[in-house]
Amino acid sequence: MAAARLDPALRARWESAEGRGATGSDKEAFEIIMSASIGAGLARWDAAIRAIAQASDATA
Repeated sequence: MAAARLDPALRARWESAEGRGATGSDKEAFEIIMSASIGAGLARWDAAIRAIAQASDATA
């Protein structure tokens, strides 16, 4: 499920042997997971801001 939300470049790294840890490090896996988490959080934040703006526009 998390892989579906990854940026395409991050997804490619995740699906590669390097991203999965076969030849990569725990640090690389951590960076991929953190990047995906931050990206998902920012996307939710933007969606919430848009919803609030639309709700306030609807009452005006």
